Amino acid sequence: KQTKTKALPAKGHKLTKVAAVAATCGKAGKKAYWKCSTCAKLFADAKGASSIKAPQAIPATGKHSWNSGTITKRPTTATKGVRTFTCTKCGKKKTQAIPKLVLGKDGTGLGKGASASTADYSLTTKANDSDPKGTTFHLLQAKVKGLTQTSITLSWAKAEGAKKYVIYGNKCGNTAKRVKIAATTGLSKKLTTLAGKKVAPKTFYKFNVVALDKNNKVISTSKTIHVITKGSNEYCNASKATVTNTVRAKAEKLNKGKTLELKAKTIRDPNDVKNKLKLKQHRAISYESSRPEIATVSAKGIITAKKKGACYVYAYAQNGVCTKVKVVVK
Repeated sequence: KQTKTKALPAKGHKLTKVAAVAATCGKAGKKAYWKCSTCAKLFADAKGASSIKAPQAIPATGKHSWNSGTITKRPTTATKGVRTFTCTKCGKKKTQAIPKLVLGKDGTGLGKGASASTADYSLTTKANDSDPKGTTFHLLQAKVKGLTQTSITLSWAKAEGAKKYVIYGNKCGNTAKRVKIAATTGLSKKLTTLAGKKVAPKTFYKFNVVALDKNNKVISTSKTIHVITKGSNEYCNASKATVTNTVRAKAEKLNKGKTLELKAKTIRDPNDVKNKLKLKQHRAISYESSRPEIATVSAKGIITAKKKGACYVYAYAQNGVCTKVKVVVK
């Protein structure tokens, strides 16, 4: 008995694509591949030219990269808040509790006695260039001490009982929220980076300084400092603030109920005047009394004598340079 065999043509692969699985920060993914429905073989390409034993892995991307977070529940004096962070790589979320608000004696989050976390919340959630409620000038007298195209040096007066000073800031602009920049035990700080970016030439920036005591409570929060870095062909900063000697003499012998206009002025550096640079005012020259019960001062610099005693009235420019006038009420 004889047998005869006949070769049958190969049926050929029938490939179906299996979609890729994206890698996450903590878990590997898989590259797309093709599977034959006839023989179950796997291939790395749609033509079936490169067979594989198993899907090719995509390595995990590594650690999470969290954004700065958004407040999903605002804190109050009675309840904690919630800040939610999102990983910019995989979209995973995590939450962080925001402590209850502990306000200062003036009812603000930046006044004396407020908690450090409340001060932080108060400064970092507001995107504007104005002076937040609760800020004062005369206690810290924060100012710009030094300036280049790529650095800003801030300084401030020592606050009695302060254990550290925390600096907040960002570029100027009503859409730019302040961020926490640095903390120091000293009375000055040179800044070369801000909000994750290098300090840039001819750029306006804003800052606030918070003095904290040993219990992490606010002693004082500075007024907002505005400054432009070097390199501008158009704008400059004030070099000093002045009040005439005639006005100073009158301020030292005011009778109760009387008023006196300070007429303070900001002065530019002679080189800035020579180069025709202008002062761009985020805020006009401002005034503050060290003891309002003795003498008050209006936004226009009008002193009103209240009762017998002595105090100082400060006239300060937006970059913190100031002059103080002694006021004596007879």
